[in-house]
Amino acid sequence: MNILILTSEFKPYVWGGLGRYTDEIYRRLKLIHNVDILNIPTYSKLFLDKEVSENEIIQETDNGNNIIHYFNSDIIDIFESVHNHKNISTLIENIYLHISVYFKKKYDLILLQDYYNSLLALKFLLMNKTKKIISVIHLPLYSGFTYFDKPLSDEIHHYLESIMIRYSEKVIVPSEFAKRVVIQSHSIDVNDIIVNYHGSHFFLKPDHKILNNKVLTILSVQRFTEQKGLMYLIKILKNLVKTKIDFHWIIIGNGPKADSFNARIALNNLTEYIEYIPFINHDKIEYYYNSADIFISTTAYETFGFTIIEAMSHGCLTLSFDNGSINELINNKISGFLFNTSEYLKIVDLIIQYNKNPKEFDEIKNNAIVKAKSFSWDKNIEKLSSLFNEVCYE
Repeated sequence: MNILILTSEFKPYVWGGLGRYTDEIYRRLKLIHNVDILNIPTYSKLFLDKEVSENEIIQETDNGNNIIHYFNSDIIDIFESVHNHKNISTLIENIYLHISVYFKKKYDLILLQDYYNSLLALKFLLMNKTKKIISVIHLPLYSGFTYFDKPLSDEIHHYLESIMIRYSEKVIVPSEFAKRVVIQSHSIDVNDIIVNYHGSHFFLKPDHKILNNKVLTILSVQRFTEQKGLMYLIKILKNLVKTKIDFHWIIIGNGPKADSFNARIALNNLTEYIEYIPFINHDKIEYYYNSADIFISTTAYETFGFTIIEAMSHGCLTLSFDNGSINELINNKISGFLFNTSEYLKIVDLIIQYNKNPKEFDEIKNNAIVKAKSFSWDKNIEKLSSLFNEVCYE
């Protein structure tokens, strides 16, 4: 089967879960099918680590698979200034003109990864370059957040998401929560929306953890955006300092709110209590999961939660706000702990309890590892392949 994955994140231009998902499924799908990648990043040079020139194309080959990175400043303008989207139909025509020469084959299906590329996928369909479209909706428009964690401010987001859903044979979502959101937001047949949980490949035994018995190690891994509830991290940190517990809090991430977050940390004289690390290569982050006793997430809205599953798979005691799909990953008081957003002080109380007697939580940590193992990329790919066959050969 010939498949084109159309995305806005693919390595090395990755900063979040979308890029990691695309990389994971590509590495596995290419063992079964012929898979090409068209990556049109929507981020500025802050995330790309390169200057963006108009219509710059980088082509790679991977054992016969075609990987195209297409950089376009107008696409980035749509993301960074949603009101300045110019004539989007003309923009799509120009993009198709530039990239179509790289995609001469006809695809059985396009696996569409985000709504910013929905019109381009539709162009492929109208030009008879693909037979079908299957969409993956990672973060549906909901509660003031877009896929890219920017507060909603323009109808263009809703329009592009509706196009994505209307012309897709099936829509894949990563959780039951995401399924409910899509059904509530769009007129879609419940049979056309498929829940397919993401996976995790980080599974280690608890006795492999790198522990410092003298210092409690806390970890948070996240993008620095509105979605991630950064103010609550600061509130928890301020109250934790008052307890006089000897702790070390590692916070890994980057994004538009990183500078303001670190400025508030400094303003509250909290800098000495945290180690801030901008995003690192994902193959190096496992060390930090393996070093942590406790993992804390304060996300305001989550449709899966890669970092939570990864922390659980390392036997971290995982504490999170009960928002979005998180209760599909964590069984409260069995494989981790869930809190209402207003209960952030209870997170501090639990840290105090853990610090007094870590062994009391060993069973919960072991349960977390078992729970994390139920989220498998093999299961994800098996379900994807079955769906491809259903859509293409029905």
